[in-house]
Amino acid sequence: EKVSEFKQKKNALIFQQSLFRHDLQSTQNYTKEVRTLIFNIKDLKFRYYGTPKKGMPKKWYDSWENFSNLPDLVSINIKFPKGDSRQWHQMLVELKLS
Repeated sequence: EKVSEFKQKKNALIFQQSLFRHDLQSTQNYTKEVRTLIFNIKDLKFRYYGTPKKGMPKKWYDSWENFSNLPDLVSINIKFPKGDSRQWHQMLVELKLS
């Protein structure tokens, strides 16, 4: 499976996923799924808690790129435009891999 990704595009949160199928020819071995999860957002922020590299402190980081370790927690926070009645409570996701 290729890495799934989230994108903020035109004030929407978009989920995109490409699945690899080894039993198909190389030109047809990916199926792509794109879904809009939330429309009309003002701000989207991801934060990451953990130790990105050996010897670094375990704390909250604004980015988590090019590290071999996964974060322990991911925080997802969305803000909506002024006057929008929707509310988003901070979401904390614990990454558990065995």
